Amino acid sequence: MCDGAGKAPAAFMRPRAEFGFCGKCRTEKAFIATRQYALCRECGVKNVRNLFQSALIRGELARSGDRLVLGFSGGAASRTALRLLKMHLTAPFQKILFELSIVHVDCGALLGHSSEEREQTRAALAAAVAEEQIGELVWVRAEEALAAGDLEQLAGSESAREDVLRLLRDRALELYALRSGCNKILLAETSTRVGINALVLTVLGRGAELGGATALSEARAEVQIIRPLRDVSAKETAWFAHVEHLRTHHVRVPAPAATRARLGLAQLTEDFVRSLARQFPATTSVVMRTAAKLKTPGADSPLCLCCGHRVFELDVRGLCHGCVVLARELETEQPLPLSPLSRQ
Repeated sequence: MCDGAGKAPAAFMRPRAEFGFCGKCRTEKAFIATRQYALCRECGVKNVRNLFQSALIRGELARSGDRLVLGFSGGAASRTALRLLKMHLTAPFQKILFELSIVHVDCGALLGHSSEEREQTRAALAAAVAEEQIGELVWVRAEEALAAGDLEQLAGSESAREDVLRLLRDRALELYALRSGCNKILLAETSTRVGINALVLTVLGRGAELGGATALSEARAEVQIIRPLRDVSAKETAWFAHVEHLRTHHVRVPAPAATRARLGLAQLTEDFVRSLARQFPATTSVVMRTAAKLKTPGADSPLCLCCGHRVFELDVRGLCHGCVVLARELETEQPLPLSPLSRQ
């Protein structure tokens, strides 16, 4: 049933006068606009859950006996993914069961957070995970993804800093999955985030990664990356988190320092896409589906020695074009001394 208590903030919906009744049940007042329908609270929650279940189970992204790592940031998308995983694992007569580890990669050192701020983040995320009662938060430091070097000395320009942050998060999750015997990493990336990432990778010179980065499933090293929220928008996950009363936590990203007053390419691209999507809501979905049609490197394609992605060609140092650009930004011969992917 839908009542005033279930109403979402104005940021998640159009004025109620434009809606009328739910496009699915046709008996309750609509509160959330999706791509196909305006839905009531109950049908809106079912819609998000069905999209997630369809990708995860009917799409065979997860099977019985799998050991999954959920990359948990504390935002609306990862909180939604955690609640949906709980609904799945605690459902009666559920046949497809798997082990779940909930992992947060702490990038506080690179972001310039104080130790007190990092502990506050840890406590907030641990409390959010404890609410679901399906596991405990695993805290992984981004520094563990480095074989050597100092995080503070690695980032030159703001664009390089953003790319370093992304690479460290990815490698830290992959290392944890391998060392803990997990075979899949679940990323709570919505269609909005996947579309933005596609354009960000393009401007960073990492076009060879587009096909995998926009797919429901991506084979990477010895683990598989899955994105069961790929067909759910960021607006829908924010609405779901609101109506389900999920506590979210956003990790603060400091503004660029005075010496680096310009925003990085990734942030500029994201701001542009989000501003465009406010007038044309289908923007990120179109970008995502277009990028997913691109040819991807095959299983016999070479692996970049830095980022670990399969690409069409490498330079003489064994680096992909994106890592060559990053090395130039950092003014180093090798972009990042990342730990090798192994189960040790």
